Amino acid sequence: MNPTISSRRHFLQTVSVSALATLAPTSILAQAPAGRKWTLNLVGGAIGVNVGQKEIITLAQKYGFESVEARPGELAAMETAAIQDVAASVKDAGLQWGAAGLPVDFRKDKETFKHQLRNLP
Repeated sequence: MNPTISSRRHFLQTVSVSALATLAPTSILAQAPAGRKWTLNLVGGAIGVNVGQKEIITLAQKYGFESVEARPGELAAMETAAIQDVAASVKDAGLQWGAAGLPVDFRKDKETFKHQLRNLP
C-alpha cells in the first residue's frame, strides 16, 4: 500500500475519532439509561488532551463528564496536602474518580514488570 494513502487514512481516522469523542459526553448523557452502573470518564490522553490532573478535572466538569481519570504518576509525585487538594477539587466539581492505568509495563519481560512494580509508591 502506498505510504501516503496509509498516512492519510490514519489521519482521517484519528480526526474522526477525536471529533466524535468531543461530542460524545453531551450526546451520551442525553440518552443514558436510568440506573446505569458506570460513569462517563474523561481520560484526556485517550483523546489527545494532554494536560495535568487539575486541568483535566476542570475540563471534565465543563464538558459534562461524571468522573475523571486518576493520573497515578502525577499523583504519586505530589505531597500529601496537594493530593488532598486534588481530591477535594474532584468532589467540589461533582465528579468521581474514574479508572486509572497501572503505570507498569506488563507486556515486556518479567524482570521489567517486577522492577516497575517495586517502584510504585
